[in-house]
Amino acid sequence: MKIGVITVLAFTLCSQTLAQNEISLLHPKYLWRSPNPETKIEFSSAGLTISSTTSSTGIYNLMPINIPSKKYDLLVVKMKTSKDGIGEVSWALENLRFHPLQSYPFYLRKPGQCHNYYLNLSSYHRGSAYINHLLFFPFQGPGTAEIKEIKFIKGTLAEKSLAAWQEFWGPRGREPDGFNFLVIRSPRLFGGPFLRYLNYFLLIVLAITFLLKPYFDLRRPFLILLLTFWLFLELSSWVNNWIAFRRDLIFLGKTLEEKRTLINPRDYYPFLKFADQHLPPSSSFEVDTKLSYGKAKAAYYLFPRPLTANAPYLLVFDQEINRNYLKNFYLWKTFRKGAYLLKAKKI
Repeated sequence: MKIGVITVLAFTLCSQTLAQNEISLLHPKYLWRSPNPETKIEFSSAGLTISSTTSSTGIYNLMPINIPSKKYDLLVVKMKTSKDGIGEVSWALENLRFHPLQSYPFYLRKPGQCHNYYLNLSSYHRGSAYINHLLFFPFQGPGTAEIKEIKFIKGTLAEKSLAAWQEFWGPRGREPDGFNFLVIRSPRLFGGPFLRYLNYFLLIVLAITFLLKPYFDLRRPFLILLLTFWLFLELSSWVNNWIAFRRDLIFLGKTLEEKRTLINPRDYYPFLKFADQHLPPSSSFEVDTKLSYGKAKAAYYLFPRPLTANAPYLLVFDQEINRNYLKNFYLWKTFRKGAYLLKAKKI
């Protein structure tokens, strides 16, 4: 009897300890939403499924989570994605004010399989003691992601080492450094440039080498250490360049028109070419689309035609025509079902 009571108490204490060491975000109470209306968010016993066929699958939580980033220093995501590429998580203290410099990109592993990703946000989030909102993109563009776990934990040494390893070999990105514009940064380690740790370490080793010079000749070990760290630094660059090369192989041998078709979602570029053939060269136009940067791309590809409000032509892409439009416009040209050119009844 006593053994049974002791076992129950021990199990309860262990459960409380584990509960205190992690906070799961995989719950509808956090009011997960997407900035893209086309994105579907579904909760089930297996986890959270995010899917979209036309736009990016980003999600954010409306309900503040109020996570102390120093206590819960790792964000763990276990998920299966339909494609590879780069995932990204951003964070904000309040009012959903996300900033490009408060983000953590990471490479995705083989699609179709579950993988664990360890993100050491505490090393990046130094501006405040708490994180209230997350903006999470499982990958870039449309697709499907099945999230089995997303939680904050108090990371162990092994988990922090995995996070550091993933961070070191992760995407470089670009950032302003105060003197140059958007330079390619060095590999990151615990939120800081790897070169910073390397310089500090080499200064210490150099000082030890100098102080012990009368007793030991440490010049060769020092050079070997320097060469080893330099090789790791170069390997990180080679890995990033190789991933970028593989990603861009689809453009090899393609014409400019074919490349533009590839970089735009679905058949948006052929639709804009269709519009370019029919719109008068000096006319203005409007665009109704839910694609990310859809209006900006239309303004670029259809230049010098201005993109303005109350224009005589309206481009509708990947959706049915709003009945309110038919008060002032009529269906002029059809590219395909869901993609139309409308013309004002009075010009």
